[in-house]
Amino acid sequence: AAARYALVCALGLGLAFAVAFAWGLDFESVMSVAPGGGGTWPRWSSGPRMLVGIGSASIASQFVFAFEIVRARLPGLLPSLLMTEESFMGRAFGPAWGIAGLATLGLGAAALLRVARCALRAPAQSAPDPAADGAKTVLHLTLLYLALYTAVILRFNPAATEFWVQAVPFLGLALLAALRASGRMAAARPALLMLALASIAHNGIVGMLPLKFRSADLNAVKAAPVLERATEGDLVLTGDNPKFFRYLRYYSPARVLDLYGVSWGRMDAVEREILDHPGRVYAFDDLGDPPAAVRSRLPEPSERAEAIGLRLRDRFERLAVTRAGEALVRKEEGGGGGNVQRSTLNAQRSTGGEAGANVERRSGGSGQ
Repeated sequence: AAARYALVCALGLGLAFAVAFAWGLDFESVMSVAPGGGGTWPRWSSGPRMLVGIGSASIASQFVFAFEIVRARLPGLLPSLLMTEESFMGRAFGPAWGIAGLATLGLGAAALLRVARCALRAPAQSAPDPAADGAKTVLHLTLLYLALYTAVILRFNPAATEFWVQAVPFLGLALLAALRASGRMAAARPALLMLALASIAHNGIVGMLPLKFRSADLNAVKAAPVLERATEGDLVLTGDNPKFFRYLRYYSPARVLDLYGVSWGRMDAVEREILDHPGRVYAFDDLGDPPAAVRSRLPEPSERAEAIGLRLRDRFERLAVTRAGEALVRKEEGGGGGNVQRSTLNAQRSTGGEAGANVERRSGGSGQ
């Protein structure tokens, strides 16, 4: 009965992944994501990228960016991975954060080694365990699921943490099932408790707690000068990564234009629209200079974003400087027929109306 159950589950899992696999061919070609995706077989870089994805999904790993050597070398080893947020947070908290992460990670590693030692060397319990056969079935099905899931993710985007998060519970289930099936659960229980406490300390204190500090949030710091000033009649340009575009679109009352979406055929019209926009137009120092990681992942859209950004760059001037770079604003003489309306908007701002307060309230949350 257990064998038939395992066979039925395996066929069901296989069918589900086959459907997802076939659907993903078209989906990935539309989304144009990382190398190794886009309907192509995994490349040599899939292995290191997979390690990054699994590591980030199972343990809080951003603390390593507290060390300068990591910030300097890791982006060069994995050029298609965007690590600017992690690097910014690492600079904000400094080496103390990295040392705390290494300490809690060391406790977790010691606990995991203890669990492995119990699983391999501890004597099995003498009394037969009636749940052992069921645990073996669970173990086999879990390993099958993880193998199929890994094959699918390797074809798409092996560095995507959000994909691997779904596999973490099954890794834990496989560990518990293996201990129960071998009759060594009782011997490993103290080590499992230590592992759970170390995981809470590492992922909770080192991983999640720093996300509460907006001063270490790259998106919040970079967007702050614009969010403090922009109103509904304004326009915000961005040539940064998609996450920053979504951040601006969520928190800013102004319209946000993603320069990666501007086609070659519409470039002249969009440029004219930006220069003639009646409200203020804001941008950032990524105007005409897309991040290197985005260039690697999206070369053709990045080329378009760079082209229109360079055409517009001289029409902007510095608005503010933050630890995350520069915020820009369109020069007053850069506009066309919208100067009168722009002056009206400036007068409204000087009255301190509700729009500014609304921006402050909406930008008060965390973008993480």
